[in-house]
Amino acid sequence: MAKSGGSCEYVLDPDRPETWPRSTDDCHIDDDALDDAGVWRCPQPTEGEADRCAFHRQPPDEPAETSALLGAIKRAVADADADDGAASCRLLGARVGTLELSGADEFPSETLANIDLSHAVFEGDVTCTDVRFDVESLRLAGATFEGDAAFERVRFTGKPTFRAALFDGGCRFENAEFEADANFKDAVFTRDTSVLFTEFGDVARFKRATFGGDAEFDFTSFGSAYFEYASFHEQAIFTNATVEGQASFLKAEFDATAEFTDTTFENGVSFYKLTCAGDADLRKTTFNGETTLEQTQFGGDLEFDRATFDCETNVREARVDGDIRFDEAVFHDTPDFYDAAFDGAVHFRAATFHADIEFASVECAGETTFENATVHGDAAFRSADFHQTATFERSAFQAVTFRFATFGGDANFERVVIDGEATFKDVTAEGRTTFAVGEFNARATFIEATFREADFSTVTFAAEANFFGTEFEGDVSFKYATGGELNLGKAAFGGDLLVLEAAFGGKANFFKIAVDGEATFDETVFGGETNFRFATFGEPPSFYRTRFSEQVDFRDCVLEGAVFTGADLTDAAFSDTDCRTADFESALLSRAALFGTDLRGAKLYGTVLGDVRVNRETQFLGHPDDDVADSGYEFTTSSNKYCVYDPEFGTESDRPDSNEGDRSHARLDRAKSVYQSLEELGRTTARPGLQAKSFVRRQDLSLKEHWHATRHANAPKQRAVAAARWSRAKLTRATLLYGESPWRVVGSTGIAVLVCALLYPLFGLQVDSGVVTYWNTAAVGETLLDSLYFSVVTFTTLGYGDVQPVGFARLLATLETIAGSALLALLVFVFGRRATR
Repeated sequence: MAKSGGSCEYVLDPDRPETWPRSTDDCHIDDDALDDAGVWRCPQPTEGEADRCAFHRQPPDEPAETSALLGAIKRAVADADADDGAASCRLLGARVGTLELSGADEFPSETLANIDLSHAVFEGDVTCTDVRFDVESLRLAGATFEGDAAFERVRFTGKPTFRAALFDGGCRFENAEFEADANFKDAVFTRDTSVLFTEFGDVARFKRATFGGDAEFDFTSFGSAYFEYASFHEQAIFTNATVEGQASFLKAEFDATAEFTDTTFENGVSFYKLTCAGDADLRKTTFNGETTLEQTQFGGDLEFDRATFDCETNVREARVDGDIRFDEAVFHDTPDFYDAAFDGAVHFRAATFHADIEFASVECAGETTFENATVHGDAAFRSADFHQTATFERSAFQAVTFRFATFGGDANFERVVIDGEATFKDVTAEGRTTFAVGEFNARATFIEATFREADFSTVTFAAEANFFGTEFEGDVSFKYATGGELNLGKAAFGGDLLVLEAAFGGKANFFKIAVDGEATFDETVFGGETNFRFATFGEPPSFYRTRFSEQVDFRDCVLEGAVFTGADLTDAAFSDTDCRTADFESALLSRAALFGTDLRGAKLYGTVLGDVRVNRETQFLGHPDDDVADSGYEFTTSSNKYCVYDPEFGTESDRPDSNEGDRSHARLDRAKSVYQSLEELGRTTARPGLQAKSFVRRQDLSLKEHWHATRHANAPKQRAVAAARWSRAKLTRATLLYGESPWRVVGSTGIAVLVCALLYPLFGLQVDSGVVTYWNTAAVGETLLDSLYFSVVTFTTLGYGDVQPVGFARLLATLETIAGSALLALLVFVFGRRATR
């Protein structure tokens, strides 16, 4: 039993937890407080017969109150004054009831160095209002606050330490001011914690702190803030907070929501490996230093709307289960999202990137939008995976790459503007992709990409657009597109290809393209060389009024049924091309190379064929299904090769319709025009067979027109004129084949000579033995020989006089002489005509 007026017998041994008021993992006692034996001994006096002071009495004795604490401080100050030193008031492991301190209570720094209440237990409420702790340090390490703790308008000029403190009640720091470091490491806040309008002038340390209730740090400012490994079991609110120095939430855990709205991080913040089970709200937050969210995990939504990032931002390998939003956010340096995974929607609507953006290998499971976003640097979306709709509508990029990116849903790049190089090489787009009204102001590369459907309508390609080896599984449109060079070499189109009213000023390469559906190039302008060599089309392609300013190469193509109506094909190369049933009406084929081209069944009405180049294998006439080709060098009267407009061409379904009045007359006019063009072509290219066939068939069609007029003319005079024309033409065809067959002239000559030779004996011939007829001679054979001799002499106008006609035979001889002169003259004409070819 202690003597009356003795010292307290309480001893706190850091190595013996049973001497600690509360069992904790560690003992947080300053080494300066320990004696040579490594323990702390209470210096406070006892009262009466008690062996312990008022601060270390054990229950059921009452704990010390405010007055006892103030008295202990005064004694410490008095002792320090006597020794001319600074006082230290140490009440380790003290047991205190209700503590109430106000502005009337003074803690002068001149004589009081520190107050140490480590491991103290405050069994009642602690209320400090308008108090200034003007001491070097205030230690409450390991302290326990069983009631509420409130520090309103409290100023800590030294270094307060609440390390490993336990706040079982509510904790509130309102309008408090910490001029030096504030240490809350390992502190446990069981209930709600409120740190409002508080100022931490230097470092605030909440490493491994645990917040069991709501944690509010609204309108609080920090010199630096460290919340590494801190745990927030309820909502955490840092609204309008400011951190002048560094801030760290490394591996912090938020079991509910985290709100940092309007918070400012002036010198960087680290959220490395932070986990948040609920939503995280960082809207309007300002990040002026390097920001790290690497390997963070968010179970709810993550919002950065209208946030500002002045330095690099690291979001590598972050995981967000909910939506992530950066709408109207501003990045002044490069944000790095490499290998991040977002299970919800991803929004960068109207975001601004003043530098590059790294979005490589990011996985976006929900909808993604960069609508109206602006990237002043390079944007890297390499190997990014967009599972659903991705929208980049009205966004602007300096340069962008989507190489190896995957779009599982629709991809919308409508009205996108890319000033630098755009790379979509090896992209896979499983939905519909649209670049309508977009602008590519530098080279655009889509090499070996795969698109289900693609829309490049009204797109501007200022430089080369390279789609070499690209696969379009469905339809693709370049309607109204404009640009420089276009390379679609070896591209495959599973649906339709629409290049309507487009314009490309440079080279256009369609080498070995394969189009399974319809291919339309109507009214498109190709300003440079264009290559369609080895192209294949599942349906007849259409080049209606297409203009090729320089040479176009269709060699080795299959263009059966293709439409080239009104197209400018000057200098085009169609060598070895299948153009059967193709439509070249009103097309310009000047100087085109048609070596080996098959144009059987092609529509050539109005086609300009000036200076085209052909060879023996070039085909113009005949049915496209015929097996036997027509060389154009040989000509036979039995030829059944016709142009597609000819009434004799195939069946009615094989012939093109006409919208000009009577279809029959219109087709005749078109056929005659085509035959006339081919006749001229045959003449200029030394193809006598083509020239002759075309001429004969044109005359045959005129013969048909004369016959039709003979039968259907309204006036008798018109019928008579038409009949005369028909008769003349019919005779000319029968005897001369319109001057194209010398053998018909020879045949006509032979018939005329034989007929006259048979007729002369009917009327009588004067020979040496007298007048002979069939009736007065027994030697009919000899008489016929004499008659044949006379007929030949008369036909050739030799006139030897040894045989003379008698009676009516004189008239017959006269007519034969006239016919002979005419037929011999025609024979000379026909041979001369053929010779000139």
